[in-house]
Amino acid sequence: MSIAGMRLCSALFVSIAVGRACAQISPADDQVLKSLCGPVTVTEPVCSYTALNPSCNVFINRFSPVGPPTIYARHGAVITVKIVNQSPFEHLTLDLKLLTAQVPPDQLANGFTTLSGVLGSFAIVEAHPLSEPLKAVPPPDPTADIISAQKALLDNIKTDLPTEARTALEKLKIVLLPFPAGVCQRRDQAQDMEPWLHTADWLQKVKGLLDWAKTSLSNPTSKDVKDQIEGFDKRIHKSAVDVAANAYQLQIMRKNQDALSAALTSRDQITSKLDALSKALEKVAKDTERDLTISDPQPHDRNYQIVTSTLNYTNQLAPVAKRVGGEKFIGEDAASFSALGDAPAKQPIVTLSVQCMDSPRFEISAGFLVPVTPYHSYSAAQTETASTPVVRESLTYTVVPAAMINFLIGREWIMARQRAALLGTFAVGYTPATSSVAFGFGPSFSWKSVGSAHLRM
Repeated sequence: MSIAGMRLCSALFVSIAVGRACAQISPADDQVLKSLCGPVTVTEPVCSYTALNPSCNVFINRFSPVGPPTIYARHGAVITVKIVNQSPFEHLTLDLKLLTAQVPPDQLANGFTTLSGVLGSFAIVEAHPLSEPLKAVPPPDPTADIISAQKALLDNIKTDLPTEARTALEKLKIVLLPFPAGVCQRRDQAQDMEPWLHTADWLQKVKGLLDWAKTSLSNPTSKDVKDQIEGFDKRIHKSAVDVAANAYQLQIMRKNQDALSAALTSRDQITSKLDALSKALEKVAKDTERDLTISDPQPHDRNYQIVTSTLNYTNQLAPVAKRVGGEKFIGEDAASFSALGDAPAKQPIVTLSVQCMDSPRFEISAGFLVPVTPYHSYSAAQTETASTPVVRESLTYTVVPAAMINFLIGREWIMARQRAALLGTFAVGYTPATSSVAFGFGPSFSWKSVGSAHLRM
């Protein structure tokens, strides 16, 4: 462990009162996280960032989202955005941010110019305690049995949140927070990554805790409690008539009835909240996300179409958490209306920019022509013993600096995720060996920014 990590552990160990422990991610989880944060292995056609692409795929790793540079695509191409290691608790959308038309540049003019120079709160409504009779009470009478039975029933109506439910809620709060940032760079801080590293087990565990809490709260059933409350109402009415109970005792029994009804309502509210959360987790486990696409908005337009989109996410559990977190639980049907004016806020992940265009037919480039044979030059030479002039031949090897105009033959293609093209080239250059202008023409091959030509001079 590093010195910084030891200091962090020491600081957390001292703060025992806060209830935090210095937790380290297990070696097994570290290996899983390392594989999730590593390079994405794909077999589908991947978009090149340097060439003009046909329909292709862009891969975004949710554990390490990096926005790609501008993607250049042919008119009519479809760019498919595939999310790898997607969070099951999020719903992703690809929203259009900006659509711009741009006039294609003059390739020849640009070429010559070139040559020159980034759970809410879970509210629990506590039941009000039963009103107890004062110690100084009248002599015992039949109404005491009713008060005793009311108290016994209230004791059986559990309104305190079970420990299992509290544990489940603490776990749910983790996935309601934004996706942990920088976890790939600091795996020692990944102790809260269980929902994403072991999603199926985590969902089963939390749902089991919620279901267990619902079961423990449902005894006795709401129907049994309502029947007993109605029975108390009849007995109280009968006591008021037959026994002529005094006003003090009647007030106690009626307040107890109100407390029983409030306790039942509170328990039903808690049970409904736990049930809503359990169903939301079950839906998360079944949901599957589709791929997102970016298409050319006007494939027949000669202008460049620049499409800028943002990959956004919303937490799937947030709407349910908001309903559950309110003091008064709102049913799913009622929430359907209130949700019209309360859409969940989207959070951006990355921005993608696609430029739809046609392949430029003309290109300007600069380079060197290398003649495969030397230049021949001749001069007259005279020696002291020779009686006739002697002609001397000189062989000169040189390179010819040249500017080239290239015409695209067919369509360019992608080789090793780089642009490749076959061109027809016309070159003009200066020959130092002869101090003259040289011309050449012929086919050339271009890969990335390097070209090779076979020209006839």
